[in-house]
Amino acid sequence: MNSPYRLSGVVGVVTYFAYGALNHAWDNWALVAVAVYMFLSIPLYSKASNRIETAATTLTRLETGGRVARYVPQLIVNLGLLWVLVAGQVIDPNGLIGIGGFFATAAWITIVSQGGQYLANWLACRNIGNADNNVVLAISISAIVNALAVSGIVWVHPIYIGISLTCGIAIFGIGLLMDIRFV
Repeated sequence: MNSPYRLSGVVGVVTYFAYGALNHAWDNWALVAVAVYMFLSIPLYSKASNRIETAATTLTRLETGGRVARYVPQLIVNLGLLWVLVAGQVIDPNGLIGIGGFFATAAWITIVSQGGQYLANWLACRNIGNADNNVVLAISISAIVNALAVSGIVWVHPIYIGISLTCGIAIFGIGLLMDIRFV
């Protein structure tokens, strides 16, 4: 098995254990399905999202265009995964109220993940790991952080929102500054 799939296997296991432990959902079909999906899709997602961002940046000649192009497909996937976890009763929808409800939670999850992916690519540009493996590792870390936030642990909510806002401001703010300088 190649390295990205070994790493994505870790993401699947981390996802399963984080949500299973926090929500007592060890035998839940929806959690198993999401964990298997994470294992099978993350290496492909990592490569595709890196390429989508590069293509959109090249096409628009703006960093912000690339960042938005990377964000939107992941938001759609995260909406679907969150829906499966809520519909499958892994997550209590009332636990999402503290972070803005269903749609806001998917947006926060996506921003945290994007922040990790941005850092992963930044490190790869400085010859610390490679972009695809770094992105897989970033998604692993965000899976744990996301599980804590959506599992109804109230004291985590303000910290999580703060991390999300910081990631969003950094990702899109740096992109906007680069675009302003370019234009």
